[in-house]
Amino acid sequence: MAQLGSIRGTILDLGCGEMLLKQNLKETEILSYLGVDSINFGITKDYQQSDVLEFMGSVTTSFDYIFALGLLDHLSQTHKEELLEKCCRRTNLMLVISQANNQNPFLLFRKKLNINNSSLHLIEQLFLFKLPLTRWVWNLTPNFRLRSILATEIICFYKVK
Repeated sequence: MAQLGSIRGTILDLGCGEMLLKQNLKETEILSYLGVDSINFGITKDYQQSDVLEFMGSVTTSFDYIFALGLLDHLSQTHKEELLEKCCRRTNLMLVISQANNQNPFLLFRKKLNINNSSLHLIEQLFLFKLPLTRWVWNLTPNFRLRSILATEIICFYKVK
């Protein structure tokens, strides 16, 4: 199973928000980190305020890991496909995304997001139950029966072919 502490390399965090992901990575393993978000959080180090799609259209650097945690839930299918295509061209090792679990009965109102990109190969999924407005998270991945209906979020690890 992929562990945040074992990630080593260059990282691009799209839709990074307040850069909580960076706080959970081992600083000694990060060769470089860049967080990009359209909202100004007043962060100056390792942060760029920009529209994610525009940023990905202009960036020429490649990254070992690109994270898009929760970002795809906010994009239309067309923009999601555009972003994934751009990410495939800019990642060396792995693309890590998360999206709401549409099988959870409390999340049925959410639009379904399909990942139909032939450049991506799913290598692992984590099924998480997160309590809103808290930092409490439970990993439901080992419990096959409960994870499909109780997980609120699925984190997918993709290798680029």
